[in-house]
Amino acid sequence: MMEKVNSRRGFRCNLLAFTNPLSTCLVLIAIAHFSTVFADPRAEDWRNIANGDALIDRIGYYDQPGIVIEPDGTWVCVITEGDDKEGGNDERVISLRSKDGGKTWPERADIEPRNRYGPPSAWVVPIQAPKTKRIYAVYTYNEQNITTLPNSTRRIRNDIIGVQSFRYTYSQDGGKTWSARYVIPIDEKLIDKTNEYHGSVRLGWTVGKPIIVNDETVLMQFTKRGSILEDPKLGYIKMENFVLASDNILVEEDPSKIKWKTLPKSEVGLTATSGHLSEEGDILALLDGTLYFAYRTFDGYINVAISRDGGETFSKPGYAVYARQPGDGGVSHAFLKNPNGPITPRKMSNGNFLLLFYNNADNAFWLHHNQSLASTWRNPYWISGGVEMTTEDGETTILWSQPEIALYTVKNIGHGIGYPDIFQDKTGEYYIAETDKQTGRIHHMPRTFVENLWRQDKLDAVSQRGMYKKYVTEAKASFFDAPHFPDIPDHTSMTMEFWIEHINGSIPDGVPLSCSESCEDCNENLKSIAVSTNSSGVWLRIDTAYFHSDPVFANSAGRAEKSKFSHVVIVMDGAAGVLMFVINGVVSDGLQARTYGWYFLPSLLQVPPVTSCILDYDAQIAMRYYSVALTTGEILGNFNAGPSAK
Repeated sequence: MMEKVNSRRGFRCNLLAFTNPLSTCLVLIAIAHFSTVFADPRAEDWRNIANGDALIDRIGYYDQPGIVIEPDGTWVCVITEGDDKEGGNDERVISLRSKDGGKTWPERADIEPRNRYGPPSAWVVPIQAPKTKRIYAVYTYNEQNITTLPNSTRRIRNDIIGVQSFRYTYSQDGGKTWSARYVIPIDEKLIDKTNEYHGSVRLGWTVGKPIIVNDETVLMQFTKRGSILEDPKLGYIKMENFVLASDNILVEEDPSKIKWKTLPKSEVGLTATSGHLSEEGDILALLDGTLYFAYRTFDGYINVAISRDGGETFSKPGYAVYARQPGDGGVSHAFLKNPNGPITPRKMSNGNFLLLFYNNADNAFWLHHNQSLASTWRNPYWISGGVEMTTEDGETTILWSQPEIALYTVKNIGHGIGYPDIFQDKTGEYYIAETDKQTGRIHHMPRTFVENLWRQDKLDAVSQRGMYKKYVTEAKASFFDAPHFPDIPDHTSMTMEFWIEHINGSIPDGVPLSCSESCEDCNENLKSIAVSTNSSGVWLRIDTAYFHSDPVFANSAGRAEKSKFSHVVIVMDGAAGVLMFVINGVVSDGLQARTYGWYFLPSLLQVPPVTSCILDYDAQIAMRYYSVALTTGEILGNFNAGPSAK
C-alpha cells in the first residue's frame, strides 16, 4: 500500500462551497512543482517540430515528403515544391539526397523542371525496385497546362488535372538524375464522366506511399475527384478512392512494357461510410493477403475498407477500431477520430503498424462549412500502434493502441502538420518526415516510445519518472501542505493520478481532495484548483476554467482487485500545450458529444497558488503527483499494475 498522509490540525474550510455549472461537488487538487524558474521545456522536446533536422533550407511551399533508403545507406526524398503557395502554376516535383542519415540534404535534382507558367507537377510518391536498382517517382502532371474550366476564362487550381492524371519517371543512380516521363493509363470511371470536362480530362492525385505485396506486385492509392467546383446541392466535392496496381514494375526494365490496372473493377470506388467524400489514405497488407485501406472523410472517424481478393473488390467501409475499449461498451469510443485531414499508416519491419492522425473530429462535414470553428484541427499529430488480430468471424484486421502525442507545433497552429512519411533506417530506428506546407523536417522517435505502442497491455510497472509524492486515505480526512502547480506560460507539466474505490459498483460523487490559497476566509470566490467526479465524467477546474473527461465506464477487465476501482489520470502537457484525461486505460476522445476529448491549454490561464490540502473521502482513494507529463504508455503501465502497486 502507499504511504499514509499525516493529518494536520487547524485546517478549516467549507469545501462544498465550490460547485461547477452542473452543480457537482469539486475536488481541489495540488500538483507537483519543483521550481519557480524554468527553461522552456519545448527547446529539448523531440516532439516539437522545430527541433527536427531540416529537410528544406529555403522558404517556399513544400508538401508530402516520401523517403526511401538505398542499399549504400543514402536517403532519397521525393517531395512537391513551389515558390509561393499550394496550387501555384510553378509547382514541381524534386528529389533530395542525404548521406548522413537525414541531417543534411545537400543534393537536389528536378524530377520535373521548374516553370513559372506551368505545367505543374505535384503529389509525388516513390517506388523502390531493388532488382532493377531503380527508384520510380509517380506524380500528377497537367501536360496540357489546362488552367480554366471548359468554355470559361475562370482560372482554376490545376495541379490535380491531367488527361490520364498520372506520370512516372525513374532514377537509376539513387535520385541524382531522372529519366524521361511516361504515362500511367487509368481506367475511366463514372465519377470521371460527371466532371466539368465529361471525362475528357481526369481529376485526381495520390498521397499513399506504394506498397509491395508478395514481393512482386506494387499497389498505390489514388483519389478521383468528381469536379473542380463544389456541388451546391451536395455542399461538397464528390471524391472516391481507387488503387493502381502493377505486377511487373519491380522487374521490367523497359518502361513501355510496365503494366498498370485500376482497382476495384467496379464503376464506383471506395466511398465514405456516411456517403460524403472519400479521399487520400494508404493501403496496408496483412499476412494472409488481406488489404486494409484506411482513408480520410468528413465522417469524423478514419474510414477503412477491406479487400480479400487483391483489390478486385472491397467491403463496405467501416471505421478504424481501438484495441482497448471502455469497460461497459461505449461503441463510439471504439473508433479512431480524425477530421478531413491527412492520415499516415505504415507497416514496419516487425510486421506491426504505425498510424499518424489528429485524434479529433473538428473538420467533420458541418465544420467544413464553418472553418472559423476548426482553426486548430491539424495540431498536434498523434500516433497509434497497430497489430493484426483475428476477429470472431475468423477474419484478419488491425486493432490500434491508445494514442500518444507524436508531434506538435507552436507556430502556424491553424495550418498544422500534414502529409508525413513514417520509415525506418537500416538499424531499425523510427523516423517521421513532415512539412507544415512551408518547410520540412526529419524527426527521430525514441525506439522505446514507439515499441511500447504495440505492447500497452503488457506494460505493468509504476512509472517513477518525475513522481513527487503518493498518498492513500481510507474514508477519513487527512491534511498536508500543497505543492505548487506548474505555470502554463512556462510550459511546464504535471500528471495527477487517482485510484478511486467504487461504491455500489461505480465511481461515486464526492470530494476526495481539496486545496486552496487559504481557508481563513473561505467563500465561493476563493481561487482554487478543483476536480469533481460524477456520472458525466471527471471535471477539472483551474480558477474559472473547466475541463472534463468522457464518462467513467466501470472497469470490468483485468484483475479482480482492479475492477473495484476506477483509474483516473489528468495530464497537463505544458510543452505540447495540451490537457488530456485517461480513464481506466482509455484516452478521452469526446465520444459523440464533443469533437475533442482533449484540450488546448489557454495561454492566458493563470494557475492560482494553493497552500493547503485535505484528503477527505467516503471510500479508499490513492493518488500520485508527478512533475512531468506521463506518456500514455506510462499511464497504461500504472493502470495495468493496479491500485496496490508501488
